[in-house]
Amino acid sequence: MKPLPVSTPTMFIMVGIPGAGKSHFAGQFARQYGLPVVTVEPIAEALPDAAPLIYHDVPTHAKIANHFAAQLAKTGKSFIIDTAHGNSKIERMQLQRLANHHRYQTLLVWVQVDEPSARQRVKRARQEQGKPTDEHRFIDAVKTFNAPTGERYVVVSGKHTFPAQHNAVVRKLMPNRPAPVAAAVAKSATVAAPPPAKAAPAAEPSKFSAAKKSATPIIAVPAPGLATSFKINDPHDSAKPAAPATKPSAPKPAAEPQPGLSRRMHRPVSRPVPTRRINIG
Repeated sequence: MKPLPVSTPTMFIMVGIPGAGKSHFAGQFARQYGLPVVTVEPIAEALPDAAPLIYHDVPTHAKIANHFAAQLAKTGKSFIIDTAHGNSKIERMQLQRLANHHRYQTLLVWVQVDEPSARQRVKRARQEQGKPTDEHRFIDAVKTFNAPTGERYVVVSGKHTFPAQHNAVVRKLMPNRPAPVAAAVAKSATVAAPPPAKAAPAAEPSKFSAAKKSATPIIAVPAPGLATSFKINDPHDSAKPAAPATKPSAPKPAAEPQPGLSRRMHRPVSRPVPTRRINIG
């Protein structure tokens, strides 16, 4: 047995239609945590003549269950109520007043299952006990069932395994802590992940690289017809006095072609040589 993970004593009230699996869960939960269970079935089995009154008369059923619940509440220990009167809203209100008087917290464990499955379970259980099936009693119990509204409850499936049901109840009791079974499974399945790699710090640019980058010369190419002077941007020029701007020189006049040369081809032109005619007698 292990201690129940609650700081305040708790009154567990089983809720659900007949055949949902309330007694099955209550028995296993009680064995795991060593909790007493309030039920009227032993009394009904011990008094066969009074069994119909105990089972069918809700006030009588409630009086017996409330008597044992009041005695257990004096101990300040958690316990389970697994009786049919937990399906009545009025009877649950009486149990809530009893819990408040003894400073208990209440938790309704609503075990849910579909009606055909519940009917088959009841029929099978009655056959195993050698008793006839009371179909009318099952139908009346389904019709008079009051679902929890405005109350603190947890829903568990009557078809789930006990570990799954147990985890749902413990999560409701301790909402800020994982269920013990689920936490153990998660711990065994978790693989420690390597720590994230630290990003390498960015290298700071050196003064030399910064000066080298800023000292890249920028050459301005003049447009045709403009002065051919240009300037190179040098970061070290800021410390030097600015050089005086030079005026563009005037264009030189074109040279005249030399005599004997063609203006177009600049080649020597052949001219006829003057000759003298001499008469020889």
